[in-house]
Amino acid sequence: MCFALALTGVSPPAVAQGLQPQAPVAGGLFGTRRAEAQAIPGRELTITFDAFGGYDDNYLFQAGPVDPDGSVPQSGYISRAATRLVYRAGREDRFFRGTGTAFVNRQPLGPTATYSMLGGEGTLEGSIPLSRRNGLRTVIGTAYEPTFLFNVSGPSMTDTEPAGATPPGPIVGITDQRWLLVHGAAGFSRRWTPRQQVEVTYNASKREPVSGPGWMSFSQAVSARHNWAVRPNVGLDFTYVLQERRNDQGPIVLPLRSHALQAQIELRRRTSAARGLVVQLAGGATASTFEVDGESRSLGTTPVASGSIRVDLGPGWVASAIVRRDVSVLEGLSPEPFASNVVSGQLEGLAGRRVRLGLVASHTRGSSLVTDIGSVETTGVTVDVQLALTRYCALFSSYRFYNHRLAFVGLTQPEFPDRYRRNSALLGLSVWLPVFTRY
Repeated sequence: MCFALALTGVSPPAVAQGLQPQAPVAGGLFGTRRAEAQAIPGRELTITFDAFGGYDDNYLFQAGPVDPDGSVPQSGYISRAATRLVYRAGREDRFFRGTGTAFVNRQPLGPTATYSMLGGEGTLEGSIPLSRRNGLRTVIGTAYEPTFLFNVSGPSMTDTEPAGATPPGPIVGITDQRWLLVHGAAGFSRRWTPRQQVEVTYNASKREPVSGPGWMSFSQAVSARHNWAVRPNVGLDFTYVLQERRNDQGPIVLPLRSHALQAQIELRRRTSAARGLVVQLAGGATASTFEVDGESRSLGTTPVASGSIRVDLGPGWVASAIVRRDVSVLEGLSPEPFASNVVSGQLEGLAGRRVRLGLVASHTRGSSLVTDIGSVETTGVTVDVQLALTRYCALFSSYRFYNHRLAFVGLTQPEFPDRYRRNSALLGLSVWLPVFTRY
């Protein structure tokens, strides 16, 4: 999702994200994937190496003492090296996938110091059909990461190809705080008829600080989703989510529990093999409660709604836009829930066979459901240009803008700036190596 400060939603779409099937990694940096290739059994192992450098221009403001420990990055030159290993075996309905990423960042810290920041993550996914109509899918993973800016600092390109030409993961953290994140999910699906399917999913995650200030948090969610293909170009989704978040301590919310109910209609239209339109409209409500000193209090019911449109403009070009209102929290920074309004847009495509372009813009405004005066506002813009030198090597450059403003928000990190603005210009090289591919 496109909300700043790792803002995690409690609306239904966010719960099932980790259980979507992954396509094979054939075709090179800018190669094409044929849909029928997903049904072919096979194995593949790929490695991606990324290295880039650039300049960060940072502006921060805090109402109290600003960064007393010198832990907020300052303006200056940054560099990053990363590697990503992906192994996949099986086909679309029966597969195993393992992904591992490790990176090191070097960035300015304080007026004269610099420091190197290590991080990484690993994920295991699997899917197996239990019968002709039933299926089971699982995901487990762990990550060692800093307090990131939100995903505008990460790749803007849609993950339809290997992550070779785009640096994986966010670039730098907004502080030098480290977090250990462990997460897992399991889903069971049953196809009642050729057009109707039910999926039940359980998600859980635990985040705790390894160094510096911060509170351990735990979240879990159970969702039930019914998908009905009414017609070949019309689909309906009905989703219910029960989610709970707990913190080991906190001045405001401890814990937060929410019930979300949502209905969605999807309309699809193809005008040719390379051109088409997909429109999604959804609406529902989220009812939330929290506890303070053992007393349960209701936050009332918040209407949630979303609308999105995706347009396939032609061979290699896609444009999309999303408008959404839901209930979210600032993951790892505050247990306080916000009613958030999000607007985002994206344009990406191929300019010839070697140049890939991408543009992402988003704006979010959230108001606290607890205090009525707390608010958060974020804006992000990312522009990427990628040039494929060969099938396995590419140059990339990008510009990224990020801005957030917090008001009367109870944060878990005292040195976290109330206002922060960042401009970044980056240039780098990416190499993608298929170790082996067998079909």
